[in-house]
Amino acid sequence: MGRGAEAAAEFQKIIDHPGLVGTFPIGALARLGLGRAYALQAGVDISVETKPGHRPAADTGSDNARRAPLPEPLAKARAAYQAFFALWNEADKDIPIVEQAKAEYARLLDVSDAPLRTEPHHSGGE
Repeated sequence: MGRGAEAAAEFQKIIDHPGLVGTFPIGALARLGLGRAYALQAGVDISVETKPGHRPAADTGSDNARRAPLPEPLAKARAAYQAFFALWNEADKDIPIVEQAKAEYARLLDVSDAPLRTEPHHSGGE
């Protein structure tokens, strides 16, 4: 857990070599994976298992203080989700992965108005 930067690098490799994946779904899904990896880097909980009415928060770390998400990874996460939706814009709307991606993206938008983080983000388990 907490290895968003490494995950993002691996998904980016797939995206950077479109000739290897052709028109297979893995190319579009790599964009979704990239978005999820950036959300992890930003410290945003995009899981759809959160309680109803619970606003997604940035990673609280060990001090249980609520932190604002890191702005650069958050912007990259939103862009990756938008790229995924652009590739799957003609897909059936009730495909489970698309529905889940829409729910995750909505959570990214919910935290976009949070104040900027002032302290450095630690992704390792200290």
